Amino acid sequence: MVTGTKQVGSTPASESAPKKWSSWPRLIGLVIMPLSICLVVATSERTRAANVNDFVAYWSAASLITHGQNPYASDAVLGLEKEVGFTGSTPLIMRNPPWIVPIIAPLGFLSFEIAQRVWLVAGLLATLISAKWLWDLYRVEGQSRVLTGLAVATFSPIPVALAIGQISPLVLLGIAGFLHFQQREKLGWAGAFLFLAALKPHLIFLVWVALALLSIYKRSARTVSALILTTMIASLIAISLDNSIFGQYAQMLVKEKVAQEFTPTLGGLIRLWTGLYPAEYLPPILALGWLVFHSRRRQDQWNWSKEMPTIVLLSLLTTPYGWFFDQVMLLPCLSQAASWLTPSCPLPLRLGIVSSYLIANAAVLTLILLHLTTFWYVWTMPAWFVLYILLRIATYTNEWM
Repeated sequence: MVTGTKQVGSTPASESAPKKWSSWPRLIGLVIMPLSICLVVATSERTRAANVNDFVAYWSAASLITHGQNPYASDAVLGLEKEVGFTGSTPLIMRNPPWIVPIIAPLGFLSFEIAQRVWLVAGLLATLISAKWLWDLYRVEGQSRVLTGLAVATFSPIPVALAIGQISPLVLLGIAGFLHFQQREKLGWAGAFLFLAALKPHLIFLVWVALALLSIYKRSARTVSALILTTMIASLIAISLDNSIFGQYAQMLVKEKVAQEFTPTLGGLIRLWTGLYPAEYLPPILALGWLVFHSRRRQDQWNWSKEMPTIVLLSLLTTPYGWFFDQVMLLPCLSQAASWLTPSCPLPLRLGIVSSYLIANAAVLTLILLHLTTFWYVWTMPAWFVLYILLRIATYTNEWM
């Protein structure tokens, strides 16, 4: 039986608050230094030259909505994007639901260059805060701070998401914030933070189902109520700026055929092999079946800190629509897995997992430098899934030896 570990989310009695906080600056340094290097590598020459990336979609939408126009109108979006140096013929249209408006609207009052810098800083802060909260939640006695910091800093989806100006780091903050406040039994704040994850709701579809099922099982809707209330307030703000925004969003989804778009997911790969569009919904259906069974079996012992990494991992693995940069939301899985790589874990296993992890991230950076896109990254989610499951099985086996 493994000894020397502590309960997830608990703090040893011998550890004082000053010591806890004194370790935080060192953890920041361990994360920022390699992350900065990866961020530079992940940014292509073309992106740096033109200084235009995916963020232009959020900025153009913000500029339109603050001036009373349709943020999902392709012609208006393309016009604004051309003004700031976008060279594509097809506009980058924001595909997030209208309740994102309160998050992005302030950017519409800034120039593109300033807004882009603010967005990068916000994404970096969201990542660091998430890393801090997840470190506090999952750390165990004997866990290497250096190994954990390097694992986070070299996780390739993070610098990619930051480099191209994606909103995924804010979605990650929503998940980390939910776990942070859930552990402290501040359920209202947990639900409010989960609103950020609803900016890309399809990516963690299993979380919404689990949250609804647990609310029914435990007859407690405080977290769900806070989530719904926050989303409603954000939606009302969006409607106050554009009373047709939900209809415009629906029209954009149909016009752009978003639901039919090929993305590098497991379902997309199945669809590519079979040629059948409905085939990509087979993985999420199977995942939903597992979740219903699992949540019912575990309802009395449910612990979000323990269950969330697996649920997020399976959501991203089986979602029919997702991109490589969305995998920043796997940071809870990475944090939990890092807590298993203690000295009690067999050395050959630790070396094998760490080596495989580094090789996978190096392969991703190689693809980026070669300017390869889309389905070249379809292997990444299965790779993270296999590494996580192997380490979990080995850890549980070792505990019972």
